[in-house]
Amino acid sequence: MGSMAVVQTDVAVERFERNHQHLAKDVRDDCLIGLCLNDARMQVSQRGRDMEIGKGRSYLVLTAEPIQTKHDMPMVVRGLSIPRQILRERIGSFNGEPELLALSPVWDHFHRYLAMLMEAPAPMDAALQQHVENTIIDLLALALGARGDSAELANTRGLRAARLRDIACEIERNFDNGAFTTESVAKKVGLSRRYINEILYETGTTFSERVLELRLQKARSMLLDARHDTTKVSEIAFVCGFNEVSYFNRRFRARFGCSPIQYRGGSR
Repeated sequence: MGSMAVVQTDVAVERFERNHQHLAKDVRDDCLIGLCLNDARMQVSQRGRDMEIGKGRSYLVLTAEPIQTKHDMPMVVRGLSIPRQILRERIGSFNGEPELLALSPVWDHFHRYLAMLMEAPAPMDAALQQHVENTIIDLLALALGARGDSAELANTRGLRAARLRDIACEIERNFDNGAFTTESVAKKVGLSRRYINEILYETGTTFSERVLELRLQKARSMLLDARHDTTKVSEIAFVCGFNEVSYFNRRFRARFGCSPIQYRGGSR
């Protein structure tokens, strides 16, 4: 993504070293901000600093300087490679030192966002790439201690975008649960119901509207699928998260212009 890259690495060696000979062939001056995804432990030595990194801990190392690592078992690491200059420009307090990063909810948002990007189709168009880069930099600015205007911009742009993505993913995973509510989302993503409703309202669609549309689209797909020809409409309604068949029928007719039974027959 431009000057940045999301990376995931399976490390199957006991020791890793990047020395001056390697650096002479690679002129990048990047930071790698990583996260260990499995139960392995890694010892990192750089600039005379020693760090022990385990599952769920974020860390920052420098690709333009010598580094040695040791691993007690094969490990999986996901992270972001980003030019050090970008971080210096956006974060006045950034000192460019390797470090084990402090625990923070912002890092959770950051790494979930990277995981989502790993599944995104490539290449991205220019507008989407710019949006992704802004979100990443904003989250990093917050997590690494930006102050003043940078922090304010990151809060209003990057963090809200990442939180919206978390909320949307939770809705997509659970919309067909008849007991699904904003309270369910709030507990999962660690936000208040009021904030969730507020951030969804800014997109032009409420929680109820999003859930209803997903349920109707799933019902529509099932009615079109020959594998469900013998499934009763009432059963389809319940599978899609509707608790009342009469309500399902009304909403389906309002959305698609006919009843579920008529839609099933007319689509053949």
